[in-house]
Amino acid sequence: MKTLNRKAIWLLPVAIALTSCAGYTHGFRLPEGAEDVETIAVDMFRNRTLYMNLDSEFTLALQREIEAKTPLRIASRDEADTLITGSIEDYERVVLRGTDTDEVSRYRIIMTVNYTFERLPSDGAERREIRRAVNLKRSAEYEVRSAVTESQARARAVRRTARGLVSHLFETW
Repeated sequence: MKTLNRKAIWLLPVAIALTSCAGYTHGFRLPEGAEDVETIAVDMFRNRTLYMNLDSEFTLALQREIEAKTPLRIASRDEADTLITGSIEDYERVVLRGTDTDEVSRYRIIMTVNYTFERLPSDGAERREIRRAVNLKRSAEYEVRSAVTESQARARAVRRTARGLVSHLFETW
């Protein structure tokens, strides 16, 4: 009988914790003011770094992420309800580990982006900002002598940054 009571005592906090989280959900939700949106245009992000083609890589990754994670349809600016514009502010390669001979063995790539999500004018309404983020950062790491190359790590950092932007904009807890 004492064993049963001890188990019951340990289960009580677990049961309380589980039921207290019942009101929270995780998933897609349009931000306030954009509940009826069906289409989205994604302008080419400005590349303020010295790394070539980062703007097109990131914009394409962002479009793919929106298509994969949201019910929104990518459209041209003329046909869209909303618009995402932004810039790639920084692309940094940080040394994480070196060898005894001062060679770098591990790097971290950190991308920083800014974005604005706006409602485009329709029926005489004005263009209106819905959400904005400044200095949204995501990263990826790679070993110099591993199967993962710098270009693969760059592609991973681009995808993670695009995923982070979509998560910041559309996901709720």
